[in-house]
Amino acid sequence: MRRLVVAGAGLAGLRAAQAARSAGFEGELIVVGDEWHHPYTRPPLSKELLYGAQTPDQVALALGDLDVEWRPAPRPPRHHLAHRPW
Repeated sequence: MRRLVVAGAGLAGLRAAQAARSAGFEGELIVVGDEWHHPYTRPPLSKELLYGAQTPDQVALALGDLDVEWRPAPRPPRHHLAHRPW
């Protein structure tokens, strides 16, 4: 089985997952990021959600039928990023 892992569970990760599915990728799709929730629209989060005008479900971006696994993971320590093998 083919597998695609997207690093980053924010808006860019969501868009990458959507692009993969739109391009016909049918394998296992995993999105890994350091956030424990699905992507959300940031301006409403900073205003409407904090003022109680919207709920978390209302600011969450629609995932549709992506068939994607979301895996929250801690951000790697900075020194690991500096010693990349590639």
